[in-house]
Amino acid sequence: NIPSTSTHLHLLKHSYNQGNKRIRTTEGHACGNYNTADDSNIAEMERLRQENSALQSQMHQIKSDHDNTLHQNNILKKLVAHQHNNATQEMEALRKQKEQAQDTIKRMEQLILTLRYHLQAQQTTAITNDFMGFSPRPPDVF
Repeated sequence: NIPSTSTHLHLLKHSYNQGNKRIRTTEGHACGNYNTADDSNIAEMERLRQENSALQSQMHQIKSDHDNTLHQNNILKKLVAHQHNNATQEMEALRKQKEQAQDTIKRMEQLILTLRYHLQAQQTTAITNDFMGFSPRPPDVF
């Protein structure tokens, strides 16, 4: 039993006016099954819309977090590059200071050796030029 077109239209109007509630007719349960299917489809569509909205909100939050993380990552990369540059310059300055200190130490050691040699030479000369136990020796007069 297939309902006639006018009966079917009347049922659709009635279904619309009843807020898509299930309608029982005397012509069988076929029309009621369609309304039940429509109700379940509407409920499923509403559930899917809510799920879609939640997923879009979640995706927006994840994208925002991702963008924030990329921004922080770029800042950190710049800081690391800056620190590396500073460390390289500091190491170069320390290397130069070390070389200067080594040069200064070498010159001081040479100066100490020279002063020891001169001191030793003066002490040896003072012993040999001792005139009758007088130091310093009186000048030679002719």
